[in-house]
Amino acid sequence: MSSGFNLRQKVFDLIFNAHHNELEKVSTILEDFLEGRMTRDELAEKCGVTRRKTPKLPILAVGDLETRQVEEILQLKATQDDDELQHIPHIQTPIELKSVLAKVEAARSKSPLNEASIRWTIDLLLVYAHDIATSGHPSAGQHIGIQTERHWVLEPVKYDKKKFALVGKPDYAVWYGNIDDTAVNIVVVEAKSQNSAGQGVPQCLAYMGMVHRLRQREKRQNCTVYGVAADAQYFFFLKINEKSRWSVAMVAAVAGKFDRVLGMLVYLLRKAREASPSHSKQSCAQSHAKQESGGSLYAPEDYTMGNT
Repeated sequence: MSSGFNLRQKVFDLIFNAHHNELEKVSTILEDFLEGRMTRDELAEKCGVTRRKTPKLPILAVGDLETRQVEEILQLKATQDDDELQHIPHIQTPIELKSVLAKVEAARSKSPLNEASIRWTIDLLLVYAHDIATSGHPSAGQHIGIQTERHWVLEPVKYDKKKFALVGKPDYAVWYGNIDDTAVNIVVVEAKSQNSAGQGVPQCLAYMGMVHRLRQREKRQNCTVYGVAADAQYFFFLKINEKSRWSVAMVAAVAGKFDRVLGMLVYLLRKAREASPSHSKQSCAQSHAKQESGGSLYAPEDYTMGNT
């Protein structure tokens, strides 16, 4: 971390220099930060720390990229040698979920699938998959969360011999541990219309690549990231492995049967559970220390996102 933004030292100074009646306020601020109710930038603002002004890079919107461009920008390469996603066991869809999905289908009537109605199905599948993946592990549910539509940025990235800020807003992201760092395990992108799930693959791959590259910059032990692009009928499950090779497995929910899709989602969420600090052999203190040295995916509010 640069000397111009030494937040840790600023916090220590604030504590040591505080009068007795101010310590309770400082304690509340730090507790909010450690419990995830305050972001790093909000903590910095509370402590009177400002980041050094740097010129903004031109923006490259994730939603404008094709697969070949994503591969070039994030240095990824497709592979057929990684078959992890090809052999995931099915999970029988719970009767309750089948009932709710049937009600969703009835509510759609004969209307064509669009972004809003596709989201109904994906919301339900993610919620039930999360419940199944964390059942029997009550504490796991506290460490695995599903974010929706939060702005991301990775900078700098190089494209066409120029530097850019790669910016977007994934529909869903499954995180473990600290919500404000790169502890993201799965990215989910919903299709905009029926039969367009495949068109979401480049976008999903880009978000996965952003996490993968930032983890590499931080020298994290685990840089594998998973993703899903879906339109509620066709699901593309993606993986970027430790060698920056990406693979994909397509699953069709034929006649509304989601057993294989649910099995895949539960498998990925269990991978996230295993990566969480509560499950890891690495201590929380060690994990937090590593996270402090890294960057963040999350874009400041003043970023202009463009078409994402």
